[in-house]
Amino acid sequence: MPDTGSALDVVSEDFAKANGLSINSTKARQFRLPNGAYSRTIGHIKAEFRFDGEDTRYERIFHVVSGLPEDVIIGREFLEKTQTMTLHGHRIREYVRPCVLSGARVFLLHDTLADTDPAQRTVLPCTINGQPAEALPDTGSDLMLISGDFARRHNFEIYTDLRTLVQLADGSTTWTDGMVLDAELGFDIGDESVLAASATEYDLIEYLSRAHDLAGVVNGSLANHGKGKSQDTSRLTLVYDLHVMEDLPYDMVLSNQFVFENRVFQRLQDQFVSTSVDPIEPRQVTQKATKEWYARDVFHIRNKDDSWWYKLLRISISPLCP
Repeated sequence: MPDTGSALDVVSEDFAKANGLSINSTKARQFRLPNGAYSRTIGHIKAEFRFDGEDTRYERIFHVVSGLPEDVIIGREFLEKTQTMTLHGHRIREYVRPCVLSGARVFLLHDTLADTDPAQRTVLPCTINGQPAEALPDTGSDLMLISGDFARRHNFEIYTDLRTLVQLADGSTTWTDGMVLDAELGFDIGDESVLAASATEYDLIEYLSRAHDLAGVVNGSLANHGKGKSQDTSRLTLVYDLHVMEDLPYDMVLSNQFVFENRVFQRLQDQFVSTSVDPIEPRQVTQKATKEWYARDVFHIRNKDDSWWYKLLRISISPLCP
């Protein structure tokens, strides 16, 4: 599994033993989970890795994690070095995972031995409801996440009754701490980049909202839609619901669906920045960057509906299988 939110290459203990791989248990390593809890590897193995259909072999050290829900997780360093997320996206294939009782998965794995490594802080500058933020595109996360600290600092309304069960990289589970609904996410996509038209997350209410907009187009009621706004498409705003997680080491985590549908690593690769700021501390974005972002207008994928029935319907929806 390619996981841009993992700082380590890891394999499950069951996979290592089933394949007769010798586990060196002398160098167990501590790592941090997205909810702030800590876990440890039980050792490491040395093994050759090869992409399906390719001849090149890579000798890698894989850290062994007991309870890991996947056989193998390839971390962001190796993905970057092999240009898998940019030039060689064909290596990644989609498969349907059956619904499991453990809920949605968030495999973000932070290496505590490399807190000063800027590679751990390669993030995508953005805005959340107009507030400058840093986002981590995480192909190992099923959910769009926002830090509880960031949400409170900017007075976002948190629906604490909307919680989701989440499975972490060590097999443990935890609950999210609520949701921020209809968050407007702003991205600097540059002069040449255009995000995919399929960027919207189609949950039920968004489908109804889009159906309403289409009906308006047919009736001519949206003839003046968007007039009076800048046509500068170097800024794009998407509307998403965000799951709140306390102690999340980033302002926001972008889900695998968001990353792949929008081809984030191919189309926004020039927008990434690295910073050595410790991820546990609040992040700050430069005043210059803030002014540049606010100087641009935004284009909305879908309109936000503040009607009482809209919020009631959203709150009443609970997916059976994340």
